Amino acid sequence: MWSLYRLTLTLPMLIDSGAGCSLISFKTGQALGLQILETDDIEEAFGIGGSIEYIRKRIYITIDEHTLKVPVAWVQDKNCQDEIIGREVIFDAFDIEFKQADETIVFRKREMV
Repeated sequence: MWSLYRLTLTLPMLIDSGAGCSLISFKTGQALGLQILETDDIEEAFGIGGSIEYIRKRIYITIDEHTLKVPVAWVQDKNCQDEIIGREVIFDAFDIEFKQADETIVFRKREMV
């Protein structure tokens, strides 16, 4: 089950082409008004650093004035402070260019057909 929220919060996020989905910290989820519902399933993700529990939610993310409804993994570990933009939805909606010499990332909205 997915929940949908629309509150505003501006924060930097890591762009991770290796991450299947986007991830927000427990604190960010609380600031956005997310709540743990009885119908929420707590899932577990595994990575190099071990495992972490999360709940799937849907939030709005705005990038360069383009707002998308995206699924996120809301991390339940209060010590985790990671904020990550992963491939799901975002990488299909934008052409993303990494300009290392300029230390910039350019998002170009793709026309969806």
